[in-house]
This record gives sequence, structure tokens and C-alpha cells, in this order.
Amino acid sequence: MRTTQRLVLALLAGALASSACGARLTSDQRADALAQGGSTGGAVDPGGSTGLPAAEGATGAVSGPVNGSTGGTTTGTTGTAATTGTGTTGSTTGGQVSSDWSKVPAGGNGGATDVGVTATTITVANVSDVTGAVPGLFEDARFAVQAYVKYFNARYPGGIYGRRLAVQALDSQLDTGAARSASIQACNDTFAGVGSISAFDQGAAPVIAACKSKGGYYPDIRGLATTDQMKAVPNAHPMNAAGVGDQRSFGQYGWLASKFPQAIKKAVFVYSDGEVTRQNAKQDMEATTNIYGFTWVDEIPVATTETNYAPAAQQIKNAGAEYVTFVGAYQQAANLAKAMAQFQFKPTVYMPTVTAYTPNFLTQSGTAVDGGNVYLAMPTSLLEERSGNPELSLYAQWLQQVKPGALPTSLGQFAWGAAALFVQETIKVGPSLTRGALLARLKGVHAFSPNHMYPDQDVGGRRMSDCVVVATITNHQFVRYLPAAGFRCQDGVYNLNTKKRVAGYPK
Repeated sequence: MRTTQRLVLALLAGALASSACGARLTSDQRADALAQGGSTGGAVDPGGSTGLPAAEGATGAVSGPVNGSTGGTTTGTTGTAATTGTGTTGSTTGGQVSSDWSKVPAGGNGGATDVGVTATTITVANVSDVTGAVPGLFEDARFAVQAYVKYFNARYPGGIYGRRLAVQALDSQLDTGAARSASIQACNDTFAGVGSISAFDQGAAPVIAACKSKGGYYPDIRGLATTDQMKAVPNAHPMNAAGVGDQRSFGQYGWLASKFPQAIKKAVFVYSDGEVTRQNAKQDMEATTNIYGFTWVDEIPVATTETNYAPAAQQIKNAGAEYVTFVGAYQQAANLAKAMAQFQFKPTVYMPTVTAYTPNFLTQSGTAVDGGNVYLAMPTSLLEERSGNPELSLYAQWLQQVKPGALPTSLGQFAWGAAALFVQETIKVGPSLTRGALLARLKGVHAFSPNHMYPDQDVGGRRMSDCVVVATITNHQFVRYLPAAGFRCQDGVYNLNTKKRVAGYPK
């Protein structure tokens, strides 16, 4: 991997520690996922899979939450739809959805009600890193949004009150200036942002914050926000709500205190050296020491260009470490695992960051990670458990329509969810669609996940979640370690200002 790529991935590993960057299915897993989702382009019934009520063109009966609310029930047949319930999500009361939302209402839909809206189309933007120093870095986000739009337009040919969805795919090119330019174009040409992920989104932050039409401020439902500048933009609502820079999730650390109470007394933090990773390492060590009693016996920054991890492994062994965590690219995490094995040193726990959740890590590490001591904590569903996750299967299926051979990813899960939330709340706004009306609804959405694809996210409140699923490696494969099912949501969040532990989302 080129030096630039190592640097970028190392920085992202720190900035995106709460997301499962790089997690992918193998070819065999992808085939299984497609089989679970039905034939490519097939008729998987999505009538309730993302919380949407059945509508014009949808066939069958769907029971489940409407708008992610509790208790809603929807039944629909071809050409008709009915919705009942007591919706509670967002600012909705009564849970009522017009049964004819998939066709133009009597008297018309108002035509061009705002930027990016016509009588027949709603155009959204996805601004993600596709080209640049690391080609394809966040193309998963683009493909996921395009896949959802293709699925929705096929499932509901009448669109939303007569308006079909369209995506303007823009490239932030792993560059601050390009992120700014693409966001200016998105502001001028599209109604809202959906599922965007840019490593240097600080370039886009002032543009999004200032973007306003007569209909209101630009709603930006990002896949996730990577910089504090974007996290602070009031009209940006990342699907992976990651706070505003003053919090660190305990999700990847809290469980260790109960499972490995002795190991955390001899902990070593290794990271690929960069500004972001240095800052995050300091914050994580402070938080875990103050709240959970970790004892960090060493801190080892490794140059981003370094390929020889033997000195780091020797230093870890000399420190007598029982718990080792690593922040950086999966290639570096593999190099460290192999170096420790060469020194015949095996800590009780080796926990690389989420970038290691990829078959490539297993391949590059070889037998060095087969000792039963490797653990990873992720905030999204395990891709290996796709057979029990209808939404993940649906995403895998429709992904093939926009990028044949592409593999589902954890980042793609958040981008797909952003598109699902956009549709859900746009329906609720009604035919007189404006940016301000949609943004008002987004601010009230405090529990959303498409069909439980991943833990509910407080998108409106932008509260950080501490929910994770922990995986280990058995027979050279990722398998669930804890909890037995679902997600662990109990470790809390550390407030860097008050130096106290607070409840994560959900409480």
C-alpha cells in the first residue's frame, strides 16, 4: 500500500472508530447474501422492511412499526393502502400516513416546491470519496444510496406523491477543497444530502451550514460525519450519530472490564501515528483509566510508513502487556499480529480497531490471529449473520443492480439507512415538500434503524450510541462473541469536558 494510503487509512481509523470501516463479505458470503435476498432484481417484499406503509403498487400485508414507531400496523394490497397506529417516532402523533402517498394527489403535488424538486422528481445528492489518493475509499456509501433509490423506484413506481427519486452522485475526492466544491453543487442543484461520507468533510461543513433556500436549510442525512466541524453543523444529521466532538464511546472498551478485569491492568495502546490517532489515543486512555480502571503501561506510536512491527512487538512483550489495542489500517494490524507471534508472545486480548473486520485481515495475518485472543467491537450488524437480517439481504440484492459484484459493507449499512430515513420522513412531510419541513421532521427522529439492520440511532438528537457487537476469530472466521444476540448497549459514553461517564444512546 502506498504511503499516502497508509496515512489516510490510519487517520480514518481514529476518526471513524465508531464505524465498521472496511468490513466486507467474501465472495461466498456475497453469494449467500444474494440468495437470502432473492434473485437479483427479484420481488423481495419490502413493504415494511424499512418501516414504510404499503402503498399504490405494493402487494401483500405488512405488520410492523410505521415510521419506526411503536405499535403501528399497516395492511396493503395492490392499488390500496391503509395505515393505523399510534406512532411516536419524531414529532409524529397519531402515526397517520396518507394511503395514496404513492400517487399524485387530487389537485396535483405542487410541482417545484423547493430546490431539487419538480412535479415528477426529487433529486438528492451523495457526496463521498470515490477517487483521490485512495480510489474507491467510500464508494460503498454512493452505491448503497443508489441501490436504495433503484429499489424504491422499482417497488413504488408512482414515487412519493408522484415524484420519483434521483441521485446526483458527487465525488469529494478525499480532498477538503473537492468536498467544498461538491457540496456547493449539491446545495444549488439538489433537495437534500443522503448517505454522504467524506474523510475531509470539514471542507463541506460551512457550505452545508449556510445552504438555504426559500424552503429552509438544506437537510443533510449523512452516512456519518468524520470531523468535528461537520458534527457541529445543525442541519447535518448523520445516520451514525457520533456526537459533536466532546464524547468518546465506551462501546469498544467497557465490556473488557467485566470479561477481562486482569488484562486491562496491563494495557498497551499502539497506533499508526497521525494527528487524529494521537488525539484519540489520549482521549481513550484518559476515559478508560478514569471510569473503568484501565492501567496503560505503554503507548506506542508507529510511523505510518513503517512496515517492520518487530520493535513494537518487542516493546509490548517487554511491558508484559495482557491487553493490546491497535488503531490503524488492517494491513498494519496484521503486521503487528504476525510480529507478536514471531516473538512467541500472546497477550490475553488483542483488539485491533474496526478496520480489521475484513477477510483481508484474516488472509494477511495467517495463523497469527488463530489463537483465540483476537476481538473486534462493531456498531453494525455482523455481515456473517445476514441470513437472519432481511434488510441486509435486501441491500445485498439491490447493490448488484448498481454495481455487479460489489460487496455489502458496514459503511454501506449506514448509507442505505440514510436513504430509508429520507424516504420515510419525506412521505410524512406530504406533497408540499420543502427543505425546512423535512429538516423539522429529522430533528424529531430519535430512534431509527431500517428493520433493525443495526442498533437504533438518535439521528435527531445526534446522541452517541454505545451499542456494539463483539466478534472473535474461530477457525479463521469472524464469529459472534457477545452478546448472545443483538447488541451490547450498556457501557456508556465519556464526556471529555466533564470527565464523567454518561449514558449512551439508547439509555
